[in-house]
Amino acid sequence: IPRAVIFLKHSKRVLDCELSKIVDLLYVLPEAKELHAKREHLLLDIKEEDSCIQDRLSHINYYSTHIKDTKELLSSMATQYNDAKFSLPQKPFFLFNWLSLGTLGGSYRRKLAVWNQTCMPVVQSYEGLEVDLKLDTEDLEKYNKELSLHKNNYQKLLKELEMVNSKLISLVN
Repeated sequence: IPRAVIFLKHSKRVLDCELSKIVDLLYVLPEAKELHAKREHLLLDIKEEDSCIQDRLSHINYYSTHIKDTKELLSSMATQYNDAKFSLPQKPFFLFNWLSLGTLGGSYRRKLAVWNQTCMPVVQSYEGLEVDLKLDTEDLEKYNKELSLHKNNYQKLLKELEMVNSKLISLVN
């Protein structure tokens, strides 16, 4: 048992040393050195693509949630918006305004000022949310397309890495 304990303590160091010598001998060959460099480059590219995929997924998650919340808010504000749009005072016909000696025009301006204070904020926020929804939807589509491109590129890189690994294995055999 003491020999087994000693072997267990020192085997990692011995095996690492032997393995590094074998690997160094393998990479002395020009083909293996070139394949190793290509493999390292591919691994960096794969890591970068994976990072891009994760970034796009987080953006997609954010925009999906934001779009859902905006739609809910718009649906809850729809009646207020429609009421506000409906209550917008109409400008009097010029002939009626002339016949009333301008009192209808003054009344219209007062009603419009009140409408601007009470209803205009609702209309502006609703229409602003509609614009936000449109822009967020466009961004979501853009990130979905980018995600698809990055996933395709990721798969191509994995296949290329698999080919390089098989060539390295064939050199060892």
